[in-house]
Amino acid sequence: MMNFKLQPKGDISNRLIEMGFEDFEGVTDWVRNLPYERISDKKNIGLTITENRGTCGSKHAFLKTIAEEQEQYQITLFIGVFKMSPANTQGISSILTQHNLQYIPEAHCYLKFEGKRYDFTSPTLELEKIEAVLMEELEVQPNQIAGFKTRYHRHFIQKWLDKEGMNKTLNKIWEAREACIQRLSNIF
Repeated sequence: MMNFKLQPKGDISNRLIEMGFEDFEGVTDWVRNLPYERISDKKNIGLTITENRGTCGSKHAFLKTIAEEQEQYQITLFIGVFKMSPANTQGISSILTQHNLQYIPEAHCYLKFEGKRYDFTSPTLELEKIEAVLMEELEVQPNQIAGFKTRYHRHFIQKWLDKEGMNKTLNKIWEAREACIQRLSNIF
């Protein structure tokens, strides 16, 4: 990932400079090590700082916002839907077994720079395992993480259910997915 010095441009960048951050690399390292837990309001990604936490969506929307404040528009934000399974996501095996699923399509956020994907969700996440089972990806803007991501994800799951002819409802798959995310909050 590219690195650049933080300039006093924008609310989030200014807060980070006040906290002692000098460059983007330092911020990405800090974000990667924040606990994996939802912020209280997805529309306010600045809460990543005050609540000292985030998920893939809020963490990467936060980083993309900093890049935009710093006029580094070549860093892009993506949602990638991948086959979340025990092979690429630790701790979810019993949940999938309980719901009689091999995998769940999961919407994951990450950044791209010069065509390469970068993930700052946690120190233990192995992006290569996700890349190997990507089903679809879409470039988005930080403000789309709050509502659009969920709508897009639920629509994708419904299309998947219809295509696979599965005898399961969207709500049951979503319930299993939420249990997996809760489990990840305890692992990451």
